[in-house]
Amino acid sequence: MRHFEHFRGQRIVLSVLFTLFCVSSAGLAQSAKPKSNQPVVIEFKEVSLKSVIKNLATQLKLNIVFDETFRDEPKYDLELNDVTLEAALKIVLIQKRMTARIIEDKTIIIFADNPTTRARFEEFPAWPAKYEPKR
Repeated sequence: MRHFEHFRGQRIVLSVLFTLFCVSSAGLAQSAKPKSNQPVVIEFKEVSLKSVIKNLATQLKLNIVFDETFRDEPKYDLELNDVTLEAALKIVLIQKRMTARIIEDKTIIIFADNPTTRARFEEFPAWPAKYEPKR
């Protein structure tokens, strides 16, 4: 039993170290300041879904509000290659059955994508804005 507690303690320490590494890596990614339309590699391991969304939004210079229908996931993994930051956030939202609406300039609200919540936020424009090709 004591051996298990020792292993558990090591696992917690490793999780904390990994989280610190992710936070410091996020800071490095921000200092490089990738443009939102520039393809990048995105990798998160065992971090909360909310942290992933906040990180991507910060790099996109967006404020995030989470509706009460948002369900965080404490251990979320994401690995994407050659995607824009906007596409990465959009992919995460689609995968987790979430959607976003623009409630103020540079501020989006994230909520569960279902008929009830869509109706609640229908007055606000969708994020990301739909691409309309030039004619």
